[in-house]
Amino acid sequence: MHCLESALAVAMAGHLGGYQWSIGVGLAAIIGGFGWEVSNRWLPGKHPFGDAIDFWAFVAGALTAGVGYAVMT
Repeated sequence: MHCLESALAVAMAGHLGGYQWSIGVGLAAIIGGFGWEVSNRWLPGKHPFGDAIDFWAFVAGALTAGVGYAVMT
């Protein structure tokens, strides 16, 4: 899910705002994903999945969509 979220955000940014927006949103997705996974430690409720795996899913989605957009344009 995290991979899809960040990939979709980067792809939409590239489509709507061009190459520069795809880079900016890609960075925001990676930084925001890191912040989300770190903050899960203090959020109420049970988070059963590995935070490192979830973070790398954010990175993989952003990189895949970013490179795909750069190659296609």
